Amino acid sequence: MVFVLSKTNKKLMPTNEYKARKLLKCGKAIIYKYRPFTIKLTEREDGYIQPVEYCCDTGYQHIGISIKSESCEYVNEQRDLLKNETKKHNDCRKYRRTRRSRLRYRKARWNNRKNNLICKDGFAPSIRNKRDRHIDIFKMYYDVIPISSAIFEMGQFDTQILKAMEESRPLPH
Repeated sequence: MVFVLSKTNKKLMPTNEYKARKLLKCGKAIIYKYRPFTIKLTEREDGYIQPVEYCCDTGYQHIGISIKSESCEYVNEQRDLLKNETKKHNDCRKYRRTRRSRLRYRKARWNNRKNNLICKDGFAPSIRNKRDRHIDIFKMYYDVIPISSAIFEMGQFDTQILKAMEESRPLPH
């Protein structure tokens, strides 16, 4: 799918790659954005718009996204978050340890991160990152598709209760 903007930056319905390629070759459109791929029409100012729904299945590591109208699904994708986060920070840990033991003894600091970990909004960095990625993805599509409604599915599971139900034990309180 290729997303389309009018001459006046009005969001229009997406089109297929074949039609977009023809419009670009004829000079009736220019490339506006590469991610998501969006073209801007140079002559047309208005067009037909259907109600489009943005559906998002939120998860800790995977985000499922579907953008659809009544007749067609335009986007169907899964985004992966927070992959190998501990491996990415191993170098930082290693360098911090070597700094402490380099020339002189440096005391380990544990209490200097209290204000940085949980900021004024009250969220930990991992949860804040997850929330910000959801907002970024929604804004990215909202800028180029005429979204009329958005649905975010949020599931909360207590794994202790699920395990107790599987093993037919009494539920924890």
